[in-house]
Amino acid sequence: MEINGIKQLTDAVYDKAKEMNHPIRKHETYWAMKAFMEIMLDVVKEDGYLRIYDIFTLERKWKNAKTYGNFGRGVVRKEGKYVPSIRFGKRMNRVAQEKADEGEEEVE
Repeated sequence: MEINGIKQLTDAVYDKAKEMNHPIRKHETYWAMKAFMEIMLDVVKEDGYLRIYDIFTLERKWKNAKTYGNFGRGVVRKEGKYVPSIRFGKRMNRVAQEKADEGEEEVE
């Protein structure tokens, strides 16, 4: 399954809800997904966290400043900054591992 954009995500959620015998209107699905994405952005903006048990945790983390050598031409310094961080939960990791155990080839 490849999902690229909110339209495809809306269609996938709509189809999954129908499959689970919980049909909802497509425009309601769209606005629910849009609201969820806005919540994710608010979590990162307001230095909070979003935890969906066994699936993932989203939060904002500080990435320390780094100094790199520039092949004899001095030093390059990257300033520290905040970055979004996603840690996957047990259920998500288990599904990924089951797929790997089935013999799916590793992708580099």
